Amino acid sequence: MIDGGELLHYLLVIVTEFERKTDIPLELPFYQLFHLLSGYLLYNNINLHVKLDNKVQIIKPDIWTILLACSGAGKSFTWKQICNLVDDNIIWHSFVGLKSGAAFIETLSEDNNNKLIVRDEFNEFYKQLLNDKSPMADIRDYLLLIYDNQKIERKTKEDHCVVENPALTILGMCVTESFEKSVSDDDLVNGFAQRFSYIIASKDPKRPIANYPIYCLDKSLWKERFAKLIEKIKYNYYIADDDAIDGYIIAFKSLIKYDLDESYLRRLVWKAHKYALIYHILTENGDKQELTAIDYGWAANALYLHLIDLKAVLETHGMSELQQKFKKVCDYCKKCIEKGEKLTFSNIVRYNRCIKNVAEAKALISISEFSSYF
Repeated sequence: MIDGGELLHYLLVIVTEFERKTDIPLELPFYQLFHLLSGYLLYNNINLHVKLDNKVQIIKPDIWTILLACSGAGKSFTWKQICNLVDDNIIWHSFVGLKSGAAFIETLSEDNNNKLIVRDEFNEFYKQLLNDKSPMADIRDYLLLIYDNQKIERKTKEDHCVVENPALTILGMCVTESFEKSVSDDDLVNGFAQRFSYIIASKDPKRPIANYPIYCLDKSLWKERFAKLIEKIKYNYYIADDDAIDGYIIAFKSLIKYDLDESYLRRLVWKAHKYALIYHILTENGDKQELTAIDYGWAANALYLHLIDLKAVLETHGMSELQQKFKKVCDYCKKCIEKGEKLTFSNIVRYNRCIKNVAEAKALISISEFSSYF
């Protein structure tokens, strides 16, 4: 968890309240509040304009995270305290219960685009998304388009549904043990899984449960400060200029040193732009349109925590074995290309005994530099 001394302004108000009055892991209020503000900015079409080579790239503040905690850690309780800070209309409540791609697109187009999804017991839903044989696999495909903010179309004989400029902020909360059991090694090398950041919320041994028989949180100050924070948002978009981009480059170079596949690192570090914008607003700087290197420095620190927890998740799922498989597949592809031989998934399975089947070969290729050869 980020040290309390590094938290500023509004973020400190809430996290300190939980630290003093509960045994709840501080990652829970921290990231729930972070995603709540992400959802608020997304719903109100408040974006970041990044200036690169005399061109402006528009970045939405949409973030996807899986928050892991032990059973009874207080995930649902904490969310009930946090979610009341904003109007209910920024949250896509009808998302729960969707069983098909058709239902997903229909409800998304019914005024649920650019909203926040918070789902407890996320692992079961997540597992179904990753299953190609599940009717919910279509939802995964649509979510991949949404992640890239690409237009979605669904045509049937009776209807033609189009969703322009899609975006969602997603916070999935899981019991750590359940997630480890329901999500396999192969699932975690899937490109879809890499769209999410991972956070492990652990109990603080310095705050034992025996010291907190009753949770008594004073939320009045939260609402008052949050209202003032929102009032300070003066712009429809914020700007990352040269100074801020220098901060991003420094953050990028510091984070890519860690021993993870480049596909994970690239997607994770890009979120620095989104984190910097949300942090800029959280620190009550909404009346200042330009982000600074300080915003990006904080974003780098937060993403560093994601890297630590991602490595822990991957190691728990036996990722060392998967990394060996990935290396063997990449080495095989490289040799075939050098020899001018055609690449096929069946040959990868045939000549690499450690690869179980074509589905596993496809999953590994999807996150490699050789995906374009298939």
